[in-house]
Amino acid sequence: LSSPGIFNHQGASMVSIPILGEIYTVIVTDNLTEDASGECCAETQTIRLRTRLRENPDYLWRVLCHEIGHAYIFESGLAEILTDREQELIAQTCGSLMNQLFEKPAWVDELLK
Repeated sequence: LSSPGIFNHQGASMVSIPILGEIYTVIVTDNLTEDASGECCAETQTIRLRTRLRENPDYLWRVLCHEIGHAYIFESGLAEILTDREQELIAQTCGSLMNQLFEKPAWVDELLK
């Protein structure tokens, strides 16, 4: 997760990160499914994180790791052969692994603004 682009759009802090050759935009918003903490949309290459996650930066990082796992599944083509349950299990596993192996990068703080 190297040197993402950081920019502001309509007062919201966003970052853009490369995932398997595609650029995903990460934004903190409340424009998500009702109970979701985070969502990944491969069609728009967008990861959305719930605004309240700013109150707990470590949890925001864990949710972001999980959603990055979904993006990898989509971009690798695995989404075409895995069930929704299998995708969720893999995203959870990848997210947990990333969270344990990597410290929260400094650029994640841009999402807290």
